[in-house]
Formats: sequence, structure tokens, C-alpha cells
Amino acid sequence: MRPLGLFRHGGLCRNYCTHKRYEEIPGPQPLPLVGNALLFSPLGPYNIPRLLDGFADLHRQYGEIVKLKMGNTPSVLLFNPNDIKTMFDHEGKYPQRPTFDALKDYRKRKYQTVGIVPDNGEEWYRMRQNVQVLLKLKTVHSYWNRQQAVAEEFSACLLPKTNADGVIKDFVQHAFQYSLEAIGVICYGKRLNCLSANLLECDAIVKANVQFLKALGETFHQPPWWKLWRTKSYKIIESTQDLMMTNAIKYLEEARQKLKQNPAVFLEEDPILCHLLENDNLSATEKNLLVTEMFQGGIDATGTVVTMMLYEFARNPQIQAAVYDDLIVNKLRPGYAPPLLRACLKETLRLHPTAGGTSRIISSDAILSGYRVPKGTLVVGVTPIISRMDRYFSNPLKFNPWRFIDKKVLPHPYASVPFGHGARMCPGRRLAEQEILLGIAEIVLKYEVHPVTSRDIFMVLDLNLVPSEPIDFRLVVRRGC
Repeated sequence: MRPLGLFRHGGLCRNYCTHKRYEEIPGPQPLPLVGNALLFSPLGPYNIPRLLDGFADLHRQYGEIVKLKMGNTPSVLLFNPNDIKTMFDHEGKYPQRPTFDALKDYRKRKYQTVGIVPDNGEEWYRMRQNVQVLLKLKTVHSYWNRQQAVAEEFSACLLPKTNADGVIKDFVQHAFQYSLEAIGVICYGKRLNCLSANLLECDAIVKANVQFLKALGETFHQPPWWKLWRTKSYKIIESTQDLMMTNAIKYLEEARQKLKQNPAVFLEEDPILCHLLENDNLSATEKNLLVTEMFQGGIDATGTVVTMMLYEFARNPQIQAAVYDDLIVNKLRPGYAPPLLRACLKETLRLHPTAGGTSRIISSDAILSGYRVPKGTLVVGVTPIISRMDRYFSNPLKFNPWRFIDKKVLPHPYASVPFGHGARMCPGRRLAEQEILLGIAEIVLKYEVHPVTSRDIFMVLDLNLVPSEPIDFRLVVRRGC
């Protein structure tokens, strides 16, 4: 009989030998020094705004796993949801992803702390633990009434903004105002009046946020010239961060005064702010920075999703009508949205996600599509491509929310992960879903939403994915409204 140790060794050897080496992963041939970076430069076939088109082309050429080398950084693109699950299984206690080094540099120098978004490791974990309250359903639902009031005002104020033909131009800009007002209730404990009186200040915040995301994307995707001199993008990061932090300091001081005057009422009305302000594990600067991150994170993506959901409703009037009928019978209430409306949100995020993918620097060796990928490799799950594959979704380009309702044929759980997954999942997910569902419901109940053009709109990469061009709608007030 073979000794146990040899048996184990032989078993491991057989398992090890069945998998291919990392070096065998297919992909474009890298050049010395620059690797594959030229592919995504003005000298190559792909560009950053249409980065996903480039990834789709690489998938067609090389298959479900593709090896790239961007400068000295090895990376792997994944086009199989089973591999994405494996990626998350190997993220470790402190999940790491590529950092926003320019933002991290400025915050460290200016504020001596960097927040959650640009950081990794133990310090990220410490800060992240202090915003877990955002994921508690009871906490999220406590803001329902005030966010519903914002949604009702948003819906009502759209009609005066239409032209003589009933057309509202560049709807996403109005959606940004809505998301700004809705997230202000959470982060600052007050209405900012972005939908009526305080338009100049709110427009300045929206503009600053758009500029910030664009500059952050430029410093992330381009060579780090900001390390040699203060580039235009770096200066924009400086000015926009200072604006957001100034607002946070001002509004959090107002919130502290409310907390002192009546702690019990403040806890009931503003549980997230109360949790943050009474947290002795955070400095005042860290609290201001966390609020700034929550605030900025709640503007762009939420407004984009609201716009793209209405875009699909306008192109699919029968689905819009079904949602309207469902809302008449099954009223929204805290903790409940009609299944069809919620499925429409999932389907919108499948077709029009705001994130270009999900990535991890894996903490241990992993087997991906039969290849051994070593610890420390940057692995990117290209979910915006996967979520449009007919292998995982029948008739994938068709807007069909019922695919998320039919329990017999539910999609692969890792084929569409618009909010991420695991320890680094978007902490504001449930708040964002609540804001989107409330805003959409109020609009659909008040208006029929019609397209102005039949032209297809696609998503382009800035830092997040955004519509390729302004989207206009024609609004018709429903009878009885």
C-alpha cells in the first residue's frame, strides 16, 4: 500500500498538472517597457471612452480569459461568470483593487487621511466598517418618507422644464439634481432645494462632481504626469475635493447642533448622521471625508440609472404601461416595490451598468478558466460584456425584465453585478435602489414617457459609464394627474 504522504503528494501533483500555466493564457503580444498599453492609446485600435468595445474585441479574438500587460502591471480579463465568482472567493480579508493614486496623494497631503474610495488594506477596512450602517434595511427604510417627498417634487417640477412640444432636454442633468437632493437628505440631514430655489449652488455641485469624475478617470487611465507637475486633472481634483469638503464641514456642523438640541429626535430622523457623528473611532476630518464620499457617490450613478431606465421605458411602451398598471394596484411602501418595477431596475443595470467592470488584486493563487493565476495579479471581471452574451441571457439585447421574475430560469448570479460583490460591494446600494425606484415610480405615475429619437444610445467610459449623448424625452401628463 502506498504511504499516505506519497498518495497526497501524487494527488496534488495530478491536480496541479491538469491546469495550464499563467504564461499560456492567450492575449496580444506585449511590447518591451509599455506592454499592451499602446492598444488603448491614440496609436492603437482602441480608446478609453470605448474601452469596452476593445475588451469585446479581445474576447472575440482570444476567448473567455485574456492576459494583458499594461506597462509593468500584469492583468487578466475574465468573460466567464464562474471565474468572477472565483475571483471574489480569492479577494481575502482586505480586498484590493487598483487605487486612485492622484486622489489618494492629494487627500493624504491636505487632510492626512484618504477615505474609503482610493484606499486598500487595513486602513480601508477600518474606515469601511464605519459605513456598514448604510446596508441595514431598517436604516434605509427610515428615510423613505423624506425621499418619497423628494421624488414627488422632482416629478412635479419636470413639466415646467419641457418646451412647447413637451420635450425635456438632456434629462440626465435633471436626474442629477434629483439624486443630489435625495442624497442630501441622507448625508446632510436636510433638503438642499436643488429642485426649486437653490439652483445655482446645486448646479455648481453637479458640475464639480462631473469634472471630478472626469479628472479622476484621466489620472487613472493616463501616465502619472501629475507626479512630476500639477496637471490640469490634478488641479481639478484639488478644487472639487475642497468644494465638497467645505460643504460637508458646513452641513455637518449644522447637524451637530441639531443633535445637541434633541438627540432622540435626531437619532430617529437621521440615523446615519447620528451614527457617524457619535462615532468616537473617527476624527472630525474622517467624518467629513466619509460624508463627502457618500455624497459624491450618490449623484452620478443614480442619475444615470434613472435616465437609462426611462430610456428603456420610452422605447418599450408596453412595458411602461405594465409598470404603470402594476403601480396602481401595488403601491410602493417601505421595504416593498412591485416585482416588475424591481425587475426593470435589474434589467436596466444589466444593459446599462454604470461600472466598467469589477476587479480585484487576488490574495492567493487561483484557477481561472483552467489556468493557474498567481497571487498579486490584477483580475478584471468584464461584466458589461458578459451581461450582453446570449450564452447567459436569451435575446440579450432585448429589454426584458421578466427574465428576472421567472424563478425557473434565473440568470447566473455573477453575470451581472452592477453594485459589486463581497466586502467591497457598494455600501450605498440599498439607498441608491430606493432613490431610483421612488423617482421612477413618481414619474411613471404622472407621465407617459416617449422617445424623441429612435437612435440607439450606448454607454461610454469616463470614470463611470455614462450615456454617449444627451437623452431627451417627450412627457405627456396622464389623465387625472
